[in-house]
Amino acid sequence: MESVWKRIRYLAACHQADNREFYDGRLRVMTARPDTERRRGVELRHVRGKRNASGVNPVEADAVLADVAEWVERERELPPSVCHSIGVLSPLRDQVEHLSRQVLERFPLESIEKHDLLVSTPYGFQGEERDVMLLSFAVDDGTHPSALRCLNQPDVFNVSITRARARQILFTSIDASEAPTGSLLARYLHDVSQNEIVATPREATTDDTFLADVMARLEKTGCRLFPTYAVAGMVVDLVVERVRPLGIDLIGHPGELAPAFDRERALMLRRAGLPVFPLPLYAWRKNPKACVEAILSRLD
Repeated sequence: MESVWKRIRYLAACHQADNREFYDGRLRVMTARPDTERRRGVELRHVRGKRNASGVNPVEADAVLADVAEWVERERELPPSVCHSIGVLSPLRDQVEHLSRQVLERFPLESIEKHDLLVSTPYGFQGEERDVMLLSFAVDDGTHPSALRCLNQPDVFNVSITRARARQILFTSIDASEAPTGSLLARYLHDVSQNEIVATPREATTDDTFLADVMARLEKTGCRLFPTYAVAGMVVDLVVERVRPLGIDLIGHPGELAPAFDRERALMLRRAGLPVFPLPLYAWRKNPKACVEAILSRLD
């Protein structure tokens, strides 16, 4: 039961720091909502690595690769159409080359293609986006000033922090106080650390009773369940998979899962390979068995 309750909530949220820094606060790339205000799309992870003589921060690299492996394993049974695409970015060429070699050694081509996995510098991400972006700044308190100057270029830094559709995870070996005073990196790390909501633990249980009841009944049918799952930049209340995946849109229960998808978003999800089944609370209360049968009929 524990695995069923793993939450994979990654809301499409763009952090406010890049908005203020590069667009004078005029551009709003996403309408703020109570749920996105509570759950930032940016997570900061301090790993305390050091750059070696080759210009590589192996501790950060290993942390990034472990996270990629976790995504690959978590979505191993899902079809490519609903898997998260993954980007790995570092502004330093040596770190990128090391990460690229490790990715090719550790992951089969099938997984790389399934997650549209791209490893590159900010220049390689021009015009590119991924659902999940893993950033390795690869600098420490002894990094040469030339590397720090590269990080402080507005165009480079802007691209680095604006490629994520749904989730951005920053792996860093320094905190804001250790970054060069007044630098873009220092300001960004400070802003993220001030606004970040709990980054760990990564497992949580939902307190939505409607969702809990639906999951409990569907679990008995042998379906794989993915609650509050982000697809195409939108959060689906529940993704159910047997032969193929199906999104369940829970309607009517008070709380964050109550609103229904409008027609445009439902069509967008269908184009992304995930048809949506609307499930009103009143219908569930009246005859949950019939609702389960209808869901299974759609799945089969």
